[in-house]
Amino acid sequence: MRARYVKYGGVKFVPRAPRESIDRYIREMSEKGNPSLYEVVRNLERDGLISIINDGDLMTSDTRFRELMLREYAQYSKRETE
Repeated sequence: MRARYVKYGGVKFVPRAPRESIDRYIREMSEKGNPSLYEVVRNLERDGLISIINDGDLMTSDTRFRELMLREYAQYSKRETE
């Protein structure tokens, strides 16, 4: 199969399952909550539906920088109240 890109994410991948299977998998994930694009891609790869073609260093603000953002917000809020 030819390589494709995740829309809006720029991550290159190769499908390892039929499109219908991938679509169904994503719909089922969405029914369980509101996953980020990062979570969807990682789960698809983990479960063997796609293979990601990159250095494996995917990141998103909701997974890697959440604590940093919370600390920054706390510092900002503290300054605003002083």
